[in-house]
Amino acid sequence: MGRLNVLMMVLIVICSLLVVAIQHKARGLFVGLGRAAQVERQLENDWSQLQVEQVAFSKGTRVEEVARTQLKLRMPVGLQTRYVTLQGLNQFQSAAEASR
Repeated sequence: MGRLNVLMMVLIVICSLLVVAIQHKARGLFVGLGRAAQVERQLENDWSQLQVEQVAFSKGTRVEEVARTQLKLRMPVGLQTRYVTLQGLNQFQSAAEASR
């Protein structure tokens, strides 16, 4: 009977140590899950901000503003606008080829 009691006591100690080890690992995984969720929320916020910026930068008014302020461009007035017809383009290409 003494050996059986010792064997049972050893098994109980081993099982207790395994329970503690598994609980410790579970807590570590839970903390890691919380960190991953926080990173996910941050990435979602960044993605939303990038989408808002993309919409803002792609608007025509933004493009016009950058062209006026940074590139110093301005809209052409009536006589500065020239329209090229297909016939005029063909003549230009012929003249360019002849000069080569």
